[in-house]
Amino acid sequence: GAPLAGLTLLLVEDYPDIQYMIRRFVEDTGLALLAAESGIDGVELALKHSPDLILMDLQLPKMDGMRATSVLRGKGFKAPIIAMTAHAMKGQQQACLDAGFDDFISKPLSREELLDRLRRFAAKAR
Repeated sequence: GAPLAGLTLLLVEDYPDIQYMIRRFVEDTGLALLAAESGIDGVELALKHSPDLILMDLQLPKMDGMRATSVLRGKGFKAPIIAMTAHAMKGQQQACLDAGFDDFISKPLSREELLDRLRRFAAKAR
């Protein structure tokens, strides 16, 4: 997991159990983890801390993940944003890309899949 060491991941997810699971997945990678529980908080944290990668749930309180990503891109945020979705329906994938996401990952997440995806984008983030 060396490629992730020293990078910051912002996790925007409102379910504590999923936050906890992702925290566990990345705890030995050297990745620093910031967490937000709503789209609005996610946008604020992203603009304040400039994380290297964002993992953004689509169903969020106050402002959904699509909107939050659009707002961030509109404000010039450049780092990779990966959507997390429980329902990867046809059409939703394109909607994610249109909103400014770089990629998406379906729940339930596996640790391997998540780390593989984060490493792939981390290489670009450096």
